[in-house]
Amino acid sequence: MGSYASAEEARERIGAALEAIDAAHAVLRETSSDVVGNDFRVEVAERLETQERTNRGLMYRFFAEIAEPPDGSECLPPVRDMLWARLRVTPREIVRRFKLAARIRPRRSLTGPPVQPELPELAAEIGR
Repeated sequence: MGSYASAEEARERIGAALEAIDAAHAVLRETSSDVVGNDFRVEVAERLETQERTNRGLMYRFFAEIAEPPDGSECLPPVRDMLWARLRVTPREIVRRFKLAARIRPRRSLTGPPVQPELPELAAEIGR
């Protein structure tokens, strides 16, 4: 799922990418689309839909990693409370996202070896 980087490098790369996305969103919000025509608007709608799906997939990836932190971070209950407060979604929605995220992550069998995700096609798309 991407190239290996140290924790600091990963934070910097992810942070920089999110800053670039925020900047791009600002440009989109500030630029009038009154004169671009419907053909272009349809193209934009298609790209925004694709980006929305990519964002949703990334959100599930991070939810799965929050549920089972690969780096040994803190346990779930305090993180769940923090998530619904910071994301401003209901606790029920947080639980729903955790359940779906669990279905797209590789799992471990009771004896330890890894098991394919329950939804391997979705997992593969998210990992792209």
